Amino acid sequence: MWDAVTGEYQGTIIGHTGAVTCLVFSPDSKVLASGSDDHTIRLWNTNTNDSRLIIPGHTGGRNILLFPPGGEIFTYSNNGYDFLKIHRWNADTGAYRQTLTFSPDGATLASGSRDRTIRLWDTATGSLRHTLTGHTDTVSEVVFSPDGTILTSGSDDNTIRLWDTATGSLRHTLTGYEYAPEKLVFSPDGRTLAGGSGIGKGLFLWDVATGKRLKKFVDHQVRIFFVDELVSSPDGHTLVSAGAHEIRLWNISTGSPDRILKTDESGVVDRLAFSPDGKILASSRLMETLLWDVTTGKPLKTIIGHGSEVSDLAFSRDSSTFVSAGRDGTVILWDITKLR
Repeated sequence: MWDAVTGEYQGTIIGHTGAVTCLVFSPDSKVLASGSDDHTIRLWNTNTNDSRLIIPGHTGGRNILLFPPGGEIFTYSNNGYDFLKIHRWNADTGAYRQTLTFSPDGATLASGSRDRTIRLWDTATGSLRHTLTGHTDTVSEVVFSPDGTILTSGSDDNTIRLWDTATGSLRHTLTGYEYAPEKLVFSPDGRTLAGGSGIGKGLFLWDVATGKRLKKFVDHQVRIFFVDELVSSPDGHTLVSAGAHEIRLWNISTGSPDRILKTDESGVVDRLAFSPDGKILASSRLMETLLWDVTTGKPLKTIIGHGSEVSDLAFSRDSSTFVSAGRDGTVILWDITKLR
């Protein structure tokens, strides 16, 4: 563990008996959840580095939150992309990767797995609150609504399900996808849900209360497009998807892209982040990060600082600081005012 402000080494956390394959902090940063090849999830006290709880993992697959950019497989044909996307598998070892996320208040940990279930855990006691069943194939994504009352799950059975987190009951099953909807994002007010599959014949907007499909996003200029990452603007008016070498800024009202940001073909865009003020969009590919002016669609700055692929992006709440994490084990804090 390292102090993000001073860079001072804080200590090493030891306890898993297998390789540690994912890490995620609770919203208040007081708890660190880790997943491992030993089929357990451990919750750690970040002040003492002590293990608070050990949660048995799912029977299928490993407990993984993040996957590297290289963890996607593409094949190409003369007729365009013959696209095989294996999101939750390690391309080198073939090991399955599980999805894991905290509720907004940090009180619940949700995990989805190849065993087709979703489990909700009490982070204070480690007890299992609910096991959600209904999917008929691997659960590849789980996301909480902004208020934490609803959990949405995407599965390789080509459906999205909405669950009541208090009772564990199923609210709605959303269908119409040709491929697994692996990218899910709620609007900031939690009233709508956008879900996209790897190949862009399925990027839909749903009404969370009724489960009705509100809109299908269509780019009439291309036959297919890719959805490898999906984020909503802070005001909820724009949906941004990234895939291959393009970033699309979709107008929520019209369902069409207002802007398409082009990148070169040196790497696939696989991470996106909006500044809280909605003025800057950050995207990453391989070892570099691009900052874009949302209003003009023009690139503001190309940032290179990591020695390996960028694995995650985030902004501070006041939009003054930008943070990038790399697979080289480093986290870099950037002053936005000096970058623009």
